[in-house]
Amino acid sequence: MVLTEDNKNCMFSDEDFCSMKGRCSQICVKTKGNRGPYYCDCYQGYQLEPDNWSCRSTDPGVPYLIFSNRYELRFLDIRHTSGSYSSLITNLRNSIALDAHYAKRLVFWTDVVDDKIYRGMITPDEDNAGLINVEPVVETGLATTEGLAVDWIADNIYWVESNLDQIEVARINGTMRTTLIAGNMESPRAIALDPRDGLLFWTDWDSGQPRIERASMAGENRIIVMNVTDLQGGWPNGLTIDFLERRIIWIDARSNSIHSSFYDGSDVHTILKGHEHLSHPFAVSLFEGFVFWTDWKSNIVVKANKWTGGNVTVVHNTNSQPFDLQVYHSTRQPPSTNPCVHNGGCSHLCIIGLHGNTAVCKCPHLTKLADDKKTCVSNEKFVLFTRQTELRGVDLKNGFYSVIPALTVPELENATAVDYDAREKRIYWTDVKLNAIKRVFINGTGIESIVSGVSNPHGLAIDWISRNIYWTSYDNSKKAINVAKLDKTYRNSIVTGDLDHPSAIAVNPREGKIFWINNGESPKIEAANMDGTNRVAIIEGLQKPGGLAIDLNLNKLYYTDAGDQSIHASDFNGENAQIIFTPSPTSQPWGIAVTDDKIYWSEKNSEEIMYVDKTNPGVQTVLRNRSPNVMDIVVYDEQTQNAEIVNACYDNNGDCQQLCLPTSASERVCKCTAGFTIDDGETICRGIASFLLYSMDTGIYGISLDLVDTVDVLTPITGLTLAVAVDFDAAKDYIYWTDTMKNTIHRIKRDMTQKEDLLTNALGRVEGIAVDWIARE
Repeated sequence: MVLTEDNKNCMFSDEDFCSMKGRCSQICVKTKGNRGPYYCDCYQGYQLEPDNWSCRSTDPGVPYLIFSNRYELRFLDIRHTSGSYSSLITNLRNSIALDAHYAKRLVFWTDVVDDKIYRGMITPDEDNAGLINVEPVVETGLATTEGLAVDWIADNIYWVESNLDQIEVARINGTMRTTLIAGNMESPRAIALDPRDGLLFWTDWDSGQPRIERASMAGENRIIVMNVTDLQGGWPNGLTIDFLERRIIWIDARSNSIHSSFYDGSDVHTILKGHEHLSHPFAVSLFEGFVFWTDWKSNIVVKANKWTGGNVTVVHNTNSQPFDLQVYHSTRQPPSTNPCVHNGGCSHLCIIGLHGNTAVCKCPHLTKLADDKKTCVSNEKFVLFTRQTELRGVDLKNGFYSVIPALTVPELENATAVDYDAREKRIYWTDVKLNAIKRVFINGTGIESIVSGVSNPHGLAIDWISRNIYWTSYDNSKKAINVAKLDKTYRNSIVTGDLDHPSAIAVNPREGKIFWINNGESPKIEAANMDGTNRVAIIEGLQKPGGLAIDLNLNKLYYTDAGDQSIHASDFNGENAQIIFTPSPTSQPWGIAVTDDKIYWSEKNSEEIMYVDKTNPGVQTVLRNRSPNVMDIVVYDEQTQNAEIVNACYDNNGDCQQLCLPTSASERVCKCTAGFTIDDGETICRGIASFLLYSMDTGIYGISLDLVDTVDVLTPITGLTLAVAVDFDAAKDYIYWTDTMKNTIHRIKRDMTQKEDLLTNALGRVEGIAVDWIARE
């Protein structure tokens, strides 16, 4: 502004007319003469409307708005806001984030109940649009995927995980998935891309520093571009790109406002704040001169001028909370050079790098980049750890780079221990809330329970030679060291007396030994043969022991003690026990793992995972911070479980019918599952003659008819929904039951093998059952 000649009034100078945002929808041109001090113009691909302000796309394609209202994806014409819409897909469970690939007519969305990312193709008839070829593209390792973005140039999808605090990327078909950015995140929410410049933006609700961050689409050059508290914000929800102006636009649900800035965070501009239709905004998008957003409180989709916030208009009323929205039109995905043509020379995943003109090669899970920066090679050695509701496998030196897909609820609800079997490439864990032991392949598939109905399973160890699994458990009625076959069959307890709170457990199957921590008033470490015999306390006088680890190379047992803040080691017989090092005076080491050259451990106080070289424990390195409640840690390494190491159970299960348990390097003992006893030949198992069989809703159990006998007579059949009736066939050794909740009939051998579903489509309520043992019906 400049002072007029009367020295009393102000007027715009020629330079000021175009400085005001919103003077024109796109381009403001300063001029002199008959046209006045300025006129409006449009970018290429747009034409000026009769109002001489607005710019309209010259693309004849109809602009549509796609949005989620949790249970369906809706599709409506932006230019004709009559309230009519098409349902692209219905009967969703809880869809949150969405995006589209315009050129391929694909729509992608997340469902936080299914924990999957889906895609479908929009039918050619857009007036009655629907989705065909609907399929999941990412099915494992998802928790709360609240942000999703499509790279329409290199054909990749990006997503943010609010619970797992990371950004991942994969091809648009879900393959070649990898972790792109992790660490120093608390609650990432929205994500947006500009492949022309190779830039990735995301919001983070971090309670200490809510912000908007930026990195290259390859995950490099990460910076903070906006601390939203500078604008009285705190919940940066939606995020979108103004490609013409190279600006980001975001909404904040705490300050109920919409803002924009250049890509570097400069020239911050408030578009709208405190409007009645901006009461709890969730997502935002853009088309021509308008911003569009969804509002939770009002259950509406709204638009307004992208510069001034004026002309606020309700586009659509929804019957439930609307979530993400995107404009479906070619202008929302402008063309650009693709450096990933011919996959950019990469062996696996090609990603657009900074400035949009370089190809960056990335590697999917279980692989890593070779020295040529193009080729991916196998990477199946990693740090595996579990928190109560998370199981992760991360790089040995970069604790925020996930080597495998992470697992979380509902598969984990209170995990306590983890181990692995390299032969089958499986990971095992215990869960004290689910009262189960579960497993998964390292690629994230094949999740299943192998032992259920276990009270408080705490420690866990895999005998990869004998193909057995050991675990500790305790409740008010029973405290035990237990064993089962890895094939989910035979199971029994091997130590039951004089136990307080058995926790961590480790095995040396080469020598036929097990070790466990017996917590309680006098914590100690005990050892025994793997059948539970020759039990002895080898380390006493502990204060607060946490983890155990075996070093088969050095024949050492490592353990942590949070009471004296130290990490210890001893021989397998407990001799030469010593403190290896004390991480700090305030340290509380808990879980521990060892490799041939390093020691890894988790810290309860500092919420970190640390490691040191065995030869130089004074130099400590933080592998991962912000990791509270790490319960257990192990290094997944095929070489540790050397296939050349054998014991007496290695061949043909040691000629045992059921369980083969090694007791030394060359000896073994055959043992039976609960309810069976070994015969005189010490290899064959015979079922006990009689016991009481009964059902209790979710399980079937057996108790001895001798009231003073406390030996288990049946491995519990658990995981049922409503087992009302039960019967048996003694000749064939089958147990039968009905599940009234499912209206099904099942049977299983008494030794827990050969489970069968006999009737799964009953016409009515199935309750009673009786077996005719004569006619076999």
